[in-house]
Amino acid sequence: MHSTRRHRRFALAAITALALPAVVALAPPGRAQEATRGAVALSGAVAREDLPFDPADSVGLFVGVRTFELDGKPSQILSDIPYAVDDAVDLAFAFSMELHLIPPCGVTLCLGGQPQKVESSKRLEQLIGAGAHESPATYMVLRNQVRRLGSAGGPKGLLVLSLATHGVSIAGIDCLLAQDSPTADPGETLQVTWLRDMTAAAVAPRRILFLDTCRRKVKLDRGFDDASRLSPSFSEALGGIEGSVTLFASPAGGYSYDDRTKRNGVFTGALLEALAGAAEPDAHGLITLGAVARHANSSVIAWIRQNVEANETPTGIDFDGPLNLLELPLAERLQPPAAAPDARPEPATVPPAAPAGSRLLVAARQGRMELWDVAAGERLASLDNGSELRSAAFCAASGVVLTGGGTTPRVWRAASGIEGVTLGRHGDTVSAVAISRDGSQLLTASTDGTARTWDASTGAVLRTFPRSLFGSLPPLRAVAISGDGTRVVTGGSGAMLWDARQGVQLGPLPGPRGSIEAVAFSPDGTLVASGGLDLSAWLHSVPAQEAIGQPLRHEGEVWAVAFSADGRKLLTGSSANRNGAILWDVATCEVLGVLDDRARITCVACSPDGRWMATGGADGCVRIFEAGSGSMHATMQLASPVMSLSFG
Repeated sequence: MHSTRRHRRFALAAITALALPAVVALAPPGRAQEATRGAVALSGAVAREDLPFDPADSVGLFVGVRTFELDGKPSQILSDIPYAVDDAVDLAFAFSMELHLIPPCGVTLCLGGQPQKVESSKRLEQLIGAGAHESPATYMVLRNQVRRLGSAGGPKGLLVLSLATHGVSIAGIDCLLAQDSPTADPGETLQVTWLRDMTAAAVAPRRILFLDTCRRKVKLDRGFDDASRLSPSFSEALGGIEGSVTLFASPAGGYSYDDRTKRNGVFTGALLEALAGAAEPDAHGLITLGAVARHANSSVIAWIRQNVEANETPTGIDFDGPLNLLELPLAERLQPPAAAPDARPEPATVPPAAPAGSRLLVAARQGRMELWDVAAGERLASLDNGSELRSAAFCAASGVVLTGGGTTPRVWRAASGIEGVTLGRHGDTVSAVAISRDGSQLLTASTDGTARTWDASTGAVLRTFPRSLFGSLPPLRAVAISGDGTRVVTGGSGAMLWDARQGVQLGPLPGPRGSIEAVAFSPDGTLVASGGLDLSAWLHSVPAQEAIGQPLRHEGEVWAVAFSADGRKLLTGSSANRNGAILWDVATCEVLGVLDDRARITCVACSPDGRWMATGGADGCVRIFEAGSGSMHATMQLASPVMSLSFG
């Protein structure tokens, strides 16, 4: 356990990526792979003209401000950030000397202070000796360097802008401080909107922005002390992935920390570990941005729980951006595991009866959907979305399937596989969908920050639920509608309750810290369950709009929640490395047992007749259990991760 006094960084760390083609190279060409590493070295430079990336066109500006000054004297307002310079140097070294994505001559370091680690000091010497440039981190120098960065590089390159410093909110303007910036004048700071505008206009088509800055308003009366070569498969995986995504080291108003043992920011250290191979790869051997984010989130929360006072709730990291960018590959395996075969499900022996509520829709990420009669073990229908899926829902009353993945949700007639009523477009990816119990309302949520209800018969928009409370915080990733169709709950940077008929915001559901990944109503509509990146599930009273009991702690991020048919039990799925699906007693908030001991459970479902429970995993396997005994009833294997399970 970390025993030295903690240092609160009072910061956010952000990653903004545009079609990033980053490859982790851990060793020089020809060097054997280390047994403990998950990523491998990739040799040489880009040789083929058709590959979209050339390191020679890449540039990077890495800023770290450890000490702050005012009129040439040490600041009495802002405390030092012990490892900001180390963070800047270590990231620059990784991108240039280890990843080989930026040539040393394309690297500029603006430093306010000296590295604290001997290793970082040696890395700085190596960078400078190889051709990197070093400059002070004063306001005028930083403005000139950011402007220069926008016009540097080439059309096949990568641009990296990294800033580790204090951040302040001045008159509602988010600003980053140079070494000599006064805290009360936004005109002598680096405004975040300006930084984003400058990088967006850069020559390089691929841009990463790291911001390790404050997320709280500065208190002027005290300081912050307590506070290579791309393989064809890798290149192909990058195709079609565009946009920007931000990972924050904490939610708005939260803290970020320095680790005095590792001598890096906690978030930065976790990020570097993930890029070095600690993050779990997908079936093709690629370490994606989503895998890096999950590793960083779990590491940050674990560190906080070990090193921070028990009365401070771990917040984890926060996410903002299109969900498709979570598939952005950042590293590559030497020998990726073979993809799961596109096999037909193989249910176990089942009784011939097929009672109501036994139909299960299974949706895989690649777009394939199948509707099964669980009791009879028969496939009733097979659908193909034609594109990647994020969410799907099935309604037995109407026989309709609703899917989300692109910007336009799609409606299907399950029996025929023919598309039904046409719905309008969202401004961004449709991340979650639901259908009212009677089938009259369709519900969609999007990364554009809005949720909508649609008339199932005409496709007309009934209500739009804006994220007025969330402002510019993360988009929506989860949605549910009550059984009587009168209430809607959305999940994004928090859980929000809405009047479905009036489109009126009823208020937030307190408790969770960090992004919400899953929400569900109890069958009687009096409770809401939520799960998210704080490694917990929460129960909320709908009438009182308050949290009930203690958070249901997990060993990983909670990705899925579902109530049993009688509302007395809650089934959760998480990213934990074991015991991914847990059954809870709703009245006592106690664990009833582990339903599925697999890792990385992406979705869960309970049948409305009370007979079945189902789990789906990142491994593409669906398991169906008898709800009464918990014994496994059937399994089926798909070729890609299971994104949704829906009983009807």
